[in-house]
Amino acid sequence: VMYDPALPESYSGETVILQGIIDCFFKEGDGYVLFDYKTDHVPRGGSVVIRTRYAKQLEMYKMAIEKLKNTRVKESMLYLFDNGETV
Repeated sequence: VMYDPALPESYSGETVILQGIIDCFFKEGDGYVLFDYKTDHVPRGGSVVIRTRYAKQLEMYKMAIEKLKNTRVKESMLYLFDNGETV
């Protein structure tokens, strides 16, 4: 059970279920690498904003992989289709 203090108070005491699909992860040496693909429009210099926007999603995916595979995720990245950048 996890609690995210960023949730509005209206969710206090409620069960919240997250659902998502991990786009890509693979084993590399001593851990896994997680990739998630994004199609958002990314304005010039906006990759930091995108990374911040999806930080919680990557964190949850990382936790799921680590629990299922009983090993660590050593790197989490977003691939931005809009500009071909990996952040």
